[in-house]
Amino acid sequence: MSIAAVSGDELTERGITDVASLAKIVPGFTYAPSDSLSPVYTIRGIGFYESSLASAPAVSVYQDEVPVPFPIMSSGVALDLERVEVLKGPQGTLYGQNSTGGAVNYIAAKPTSDFQAGGTFSFERFGRVDADTFLSGPLSPTLSIRVAVGTEQGGAWQYSETRNDHLGNANMTRGRITLDWDPADRLTFRLNLNGFVDQSDTQASQLISITNTNVTPSILNTPTNPSNDRQADWSPDAPNSKNNRMWQSSLRGDYEFDDAIKLTSLSALSSMDVEAYYDNDGSAGADLNYTELGHIQSVFQEIRLSGHDDRADWIVGGNYSHDSVSDFQSFDSSDASSRALYQHNFGSSDEKIRTAAGFGNLEYRVTQALTLQGAARYTDDTRSSGNCAGTLDPANGLGDLFVFLQKAVYGIANPILVQRGQCVSLLPDHLPSVTPFEQTLTEHNVSWRFGANYMLDSGTLLYANVSQGYKAGSIGTLAIASTAGYAPVKQEKVLAYETGIKAPLFDHRLQFNTAAFYYDYTDKQLRNFIFDPVFSILNDLQNVPKSRLWGIEAELNARPIAGLTLTGGASYINSKVTDDYFAYNATATVYGNFKGSPIPFTPEWTANADAEYAWTMSGDLKPFMGGGLTYHSSTNATFYTSAIPAPLFEIDSFSLLSARAGLRAPDGKWSVTLFGENLTDKYYWNTVTRGLDTIARRAGMPATFGVRLTLRTR
Repeated sequence: MSIAAVSGDELTERGITDVASLAKIVPGFTYAPSDSLSPVYTIRGIGFYESSLASAPAVSVYQDEVPVPFPIMSSGVALDLERVEVLKGPQGTLYGQNSTGGAVNYIAAKPTSDFQAGGTFSFERFGRVDADTFLSGPLSPTLSIRVAVGTEQGGAWQYSETRNDHLGNANMTRGRITLDWDPADRLTFRLNLNGFVDQSDTQASQLISITNTNVTPSILNTPTNPSNDRQADWSPDAPNSKNNRMWQSSLRGDYEFDDAIKLTSLSALSSMDVEAYYDNDGSAGADLNYTELGHIQSVFQEIRLSGHDDRADWIVGGNYSHDSVSDFQSFDSSDASSRALYQHNFGSSDEKIRTAAGFGNLEYRVTQALTLQGAARYTDDTRSSGNCAGTLDPANGLGDLFVFLQKAVYGIANPILVQRGQCVSLLPDHLPSVTPFEQTLTEHNVSWRFGANYMLDSGTLLYANVSQGYKAGSIGTLAIASTAGYAPVKQEKVLAYETGIKAPLFDHRLQFNTAAFYYDYTDKQLRNFIFDPVFSILNDLQNVPKSRLWGIEAELNARPIAGLTLTGGASYINSKVTDDYFAYNATATVYGNFKGSPIPFTPEWTANADAEYAWTMSGDLKPFMGGGLTYHSSTNATFYTSAIPAPLFEIDSFSLLSARAGLRAPDGKWSVTLFGENLTDKYYWNTVTRGLDTIARRAGMPATFGVRLTLRTR
């Protein structure tokens, strides 16, 4: 398999502090914020750009093999880590959830049998402070504990283009308590309690175009030519912040029947409250500003039996999850061209998701060199949702509009009144029903994987596999004018072919890995646009019937001389819609066929490189210096063809340069590092979105630099 594994120490040294920053070290991995700033992770061009809280991701995130079920819940996983593993391609036959793109598994540092303590503290540009600490040790001969706490504070890096104002302060605290209990020789338990409170500012967008001039001066007077990453604008009377709170408890139990067979149970309960404001239009006015209120409750249980003998390793198991998600998204458009009719609309969704699965995996050593692998998973998924929409406008313009439509268009003498704040389900003929629109989506699938590994005498591994993976369908949270717009997207499928080589060379001083892959992609899910006869262009969820991706990756790790470490990797991906797909794209101006379009948010080239040299000086102190480079080629935030271009939604290519230098203690108990990120202050962005009358982008971080102190007991 294609797996990128990085130790916790390397993550700290290279400033990898969250899932999004894995793009610095994993070729083919990209990140983009959705409209609600919920993260969208993509591996090899497979991701799901959607902002509804209940949307299952195409790239799953785990903490010690326990699912972090929804992307917005992943903010606290990168704390006090042993390592992180990024698995590429369809997943789900070993444990956890189905996914079509891949999986990111964070392995937390575990309690120790002796007392240990430590921390990492950094002070950066814009006054940002980041501190993580841990304590670990035994409580009794059979019980040990590890406590880790981290906080991020300050760092307002954005400034307003129309007034003296700043935005971007972090205010996040996260923690984890891990207890390991060994009550008997073959029985172990691990309890993990973790969570975070995030009251940080939300990032503002940069206005690049006004598509309708019938807006208020607060929008018209906002500059539309950002020239650097810090420029932005936002509504001054809005909170522009969030108050998200998440916790998770998980319990793992392992019982070894003998040296060959083990029973594992994973139980988890997760909960999150979301309260956030997002200014998406990039202006000082309100064209399309979000407020999101939500609650997530998730229960997960997995049981699996694993074993091995001289020739075989096997796993059989099953899991069950039940998620309840309420999602309320309101939209302030009080300065938009539509303000005379409606200004404060909302969409509401209450969704319950039940998933049950059974899986098995077998690896059989035919000879000393040849191993065959086979795996399968059956999944049954049921989603029940109640959706509705309404207005919070004091003038109730939306309610008056529907009364007018009933009288003037449908000839109803006694129309149904739609009150301010009332949650309405709008029927296909646009007659309102004052109850949520309820629907159920039930799906099942069988994902599978077959492969072969061949080990040469030199230690070089040759492998080839074919796999099929699924991602469950979705029902979006939308403010729309007809129940037809609530139609769910069905599950997507990826049939993946991959072959690769993993070669240790020159007495293991150089490790070279390469892989080639081809993905046959069916019913790709995305949020796009539809035309509504009353409200013009609105969001909805869609499936792209057929598309494909192929590519090649290569990684190199070398230690050519003592003290010098070189790492690098590159990924090339060619993506294309291969069947007719008639739709609007994000320009929302032309309806057409996007057959032949590349898949959005899929740069052809991604690459990274890093070098570090360390030596020993008098007193056995160990100076070091190093640097890294990250490259992404250009892509687009929407579909496009030569006949239907989308130049405003282009995401330009970028290269980011980092550097570090410092001093380490001979016993490893402390280190001091001076570091810099994006040293050339490259102006780049990772997404472009459309409001009602605006198009805006979200920029990446400007040049940052600081000092980091790491302390450890040994």
